[in-house]
Amino acid sequence: MGEFIDAYSDDQIMVELLEKLIAADPVESLTPERIIASSLSRLWATIMVGAIETMIKSWRTDHPVWREIGRYLDSGNNRDRVRHLHSAFTNFGIEIDESVFEDFLARIEPENSTLEKSSSPMRLISPFGATSTS
Repeated sequence: MGEFIDAYSDDQIMVELLEKLIAADPVESLTPERIIASSLSRLWATIMVGAIETMIKSWRTDHPVWREIGRYLDSGNNRDRVRHLHSAFTNFGIEIDESVFEDFLARIEPENSTLEKSSSPMRLISPFGATSTS
């Protein structure tokens, strides 16, 4: 698990470095903030999904709880896999708000996700704490 945490931390550091390099570059810094934020957010989401799936792989042990959670990685479409993951946690008394799993599915299948439109500007939330609007 230590290697997992180290690798994830390294990935986070690299994305933050990339953001700083873009800001410092005379050409790339002219790119609209909303494009930079959305690109970095997609990159961060990809890292997050990979990290979560790697963590689940490391949990695949003989213990019944972890074995059932680890079955998330078995065949099936993404929606079924995430439903199974939610059920596995719930069946073992680990209550997690269903919206967490919906958000996770949205990161796995961004092409099937929709952003709710409102009269206010969409907020882009950077994994680095900064927010911008588009």
